[in-house]
Amino acid sequence: MARCIGITTPIWAGLSALRGSRIFHPDGEAFQATLHVPGVARTGSPLFDEEGTHVALARISRGVGLPEPLPDTIGLAIRLCDVHGPGLHQDFLMNTSLDVPVLHHLILPGLLSDQAYSSVLPYRIGGRLRLVGALPRGRGAFDLALAGVGGKFVPIARLALGARCPDDVAEDLRFNPWHTGAGIAPAGPLQRWRRGAYKGSQEGRGQSAQGPIALGESP
Repeated sequence: MARCIGITTPIWAGLSALRGSRIFHPDGEAFQATLHVPGVARTGSPLFDEEGTHVALARISRGVGLPEPLPDTIGLAIRLCDVHGPGLHQDFLMNTSLDVPVLHHLILPGLLSDQAYSSVLPYRIGGRLRLVGALPRGRGAFDLALAGVGGKFVPIARLALGARCPDDVAEDLRFNPWHTGAGIAPAGPLQRWRRGAYKGSQEGRGQSAQGPIALGESP
């Protein structure tokens, strides 16, 4: 895994430096949010299986940064703040897809207001491979959901967006699928390659992997 990261990191760092911004999802809006977990799921991860309400941040962005009205994939990134300890967050990164077996492994343009979001690449959660998804429920609400690699999404928690964050906070946020814990881990070689891509993109922007403290973060 270290070799994979070492190969890809300089490539993405150079591209990010050339653009002067994120390679993907360069522009977006961030929101304060809360995640309510009813505690009825049995996933093998205490984050999803134990009832609770967690402080969160969410960022919604256009994937390639194409100007509207050109079609573009829409990204939804979620950070559950301090859920693994002070300063130790859980990040989930999703793109518009479809809530259809097999097709939820595809990144698709965001064309519908109720279109499903998918992590596209799997996580190992409680010993099983699953995709993480979000299903829009209107008025800034989403069902956070899990799906087996060949199944449909099953809601396990409710995400509610709140106040919009200042632009500088949205810009400083650096999500990474490897900010994880509690029996949740990115799985597969593409996820390992992705780790180098995120590290390089952040380095190319002149920021450390951790970066400055943003809203909801701890030192």
